[in-house]
This record gives sequence, structure tokens and C-alpha cells, in this order.
Amino acid sequence: MAYVSGSRTRIYVDSTNVGQFMNNVSVSRNADLVDTSTFGDSDREFTKTLISATATMSGFFDPATGASEPALSGLFISSSSKAVSVFWDSDAIGSPGICGSSWEGSYEDAATVDGMITMAGNLTFSGQVDRCVSLHALGAETMTGAFASVNNGASSSNGAVANLHVTAFGSGTGTVKVQHSTDNSTWVDLITFTNFTGTTSETKTVTGTVYQYVRANLTAAGSTQTFAVAFGRRP
Repeated sequence: MAYVSGSRTRIYVDSTNVGQFMNNVSVSRNADLVDTSTFGDSDREFTKTLISATATMSGFFDPATGASEPALSGLFISSSSKAVSVFWDSDAIGSPGICGSSWEGSYEDAATVDGMITMAGNLTFSGQVDRCVSLHALGAETMTGAFASVNNGASSSNGAVANLHVTAFGSGTGTVKVQHSTDNSTWVDLITFTNFTGTTSETKTVTGTVYQYVRANLTAAGSTQTFAVAFGRRP
């Protein structure tokens, strides 16, 4: 068996590396089950209707720009859902996690006289939340280029979702794409994120066939950009 230390978890909320301030996170996926039992049944019967997912996280309060308090309080008052990605075994290319677009349902700060100020957030994903892999670990890039590919072992047919988190940016314009390939040699664009000129995040989906291999590609670079990419095939 290969157990994984919880300290390797990475959490990205919108354009912030929230994980560096958190010490607890839990992701829960739930299915609504409607009791469809009728007269004459000897056992209960259920039908699955809607599926939902939530993420709860807690850690330490930091009010600095780009830190935990602005990130979670900003998501709470946001008029739109934001990209959220959680990686369980660091975020090296190929590392597993979950990704989607999320609202924040509640937000809490707390303090005790003999302790640190803490904070917590409860996030609810909008639409489908997907198992994913990292296509780019959070890190700075200054030049265009493609990154290492991830081999799924076979193509899939039900589309995919991808998250982009840009946590720092210099100047110019950046463009990140997700590309796919049947042979790990010839590549075709699958998802193109919106051009960015500052810190940002985005969730994009695609339908149809996704080839066996996928990779991230920085096709236009600013002076420097620090970003992470998550990608999930839909079953």
C-alpha cells in the first residue's frame, strides 16, 4: 500500500494558493436518493436524482493581499462561482485531485485570547465536480512551451473540465491551452483558456472525445506568470 501524508495536500481557490494557510480540508460528494417504495414492496427502493459536492476548509487568518482572508471573504461576496482545485498528493503533473467551480456558502473568522486567529469556509460546487490530475504544478514560467503529458491509458468519450489558477503575473499577456493526442506526438487543442493579463482563474468544459494523452501548453507568455492547471475527464 502507498499511503499519502496529508501535508502534501494543495488547495487553490480562484487566484490564490489557499493551501499554504490551511491545515484541514474535506471534500464530500453526495447523491440525493428519493424513496420510491410502493405498496407491496418488502424492501425499500430508491432512485438517485441530483449529485452535489462540498468542500470545507479551515486554517489561519492572514489579511495580506493574496492571502487567506481576502481569498475566502472575496469568494463569499462574489457574484459568480470560482475555480477550486484540491490536489491530494502535491500538484506535480499527474497528481490526483478534484476540481470544479464553487460558491462559498459560509465563512468564519475566530479568535481566542491564547491562540491564533483562525478561519474556515464552506464551499459548494456548482454543477459537476470531477476527479482530476494536475497538468501544471503551481510555479512561475517566463517562456512559452508545452509541459509533460499525462497518459490516461485510453481515450474517453464524455468530455472534460479544466481549471486554470494564475496566482501571480508580471506584464504582457498569457495564454494557456490544454491539448490532447492519440499518440503523444501529434497534438490538437482541446481547451483554450481566456487570455490573461493579471491574476485570475477560470473553469472551462468540453464535450465529446478526449484522446489518450493530455498536456498543458503555455502558448503566449507575459514577463512571468505563476499558474496551476487541473484537468478532469468526465466518466
